[in-house]
Amino acid sequence: MATETLLEVSHYGCVDLGHGVRVLCQDGGATHPHLTMKWGVTVTPFKARAKCPHRFNLDDYDESADPTNFSEAARLFLPIPPAESQKIAFIRGRPSLTWLLRLGSPVRPTVFPAWNLPLKQIAFELSITNLVPLVLYDFRPTSGRDIRDLMGMADFGVRRLICVGNEDIILPSYLECHQWQDQPPPPPELDPTKIGTKILRDYLTHDPETISDERPRSVHQEQTIY
Repeated sequence: MATETLLEVSHYGCVDLGHGVRVLCQDGGATHPHLTMKWGVTVTPFKARAKCPHRFNLDDYDESADPTNFSEAARLFLPIPPAESQKIAFIRGRPSLTWLLRLGSPVRPTVFPAWNLPLKQIAFELSITNLVPLVLYDFRPTSGRDIRDLMGMADFGVRRLICVGNEDIILPSYLECHQWQDQPPPPPELDPTKIGTKILRDYLTHDPETISDERPRSVHQEQTIY
């Protein structure tokens, strides 16, 4: 029997149903870590035939995951919805993106050269989910991309936009900015997919240990990598 549509939303990711209930919406429907029921939530993206960019398995997670070890820049990649006032951030340097991006269980590319995507495509990407960040890298003074244009677009999206560039970029003083410093890679036994899933589970269930996404807008010197 088909489930009656009770709520239609325009993006995948975390959806707040009210009364303290949050569900994860992906291709295939809405799920919750503990509650098994038909939620009646339908995702209708702005762009027809758009697919969900992530595939979390809420039953496969690392119970020992400790998000307090994440640096301020690494926390930008955690699979939780960004605060309304902090949907865009800039990282100066060359962060190792492979491990961090796997926190969001992506099933299609989420990182692109800054000069490669047209503004219309960026606007769409920022509307598709509120969990996995969109990353634009290789920002430089000659990249031809104005960070102020992207700041305006990020305000209207639901997804976090992370811009990565070199030291020569002049940024607005009110843009959240982090200075990346390379650290040794995480131990191989740490699976970022399972760590990200645990953090998402905690967010969906309002676990008090979950990291708040409210952060001060400032320049940080990173001391850890995850």
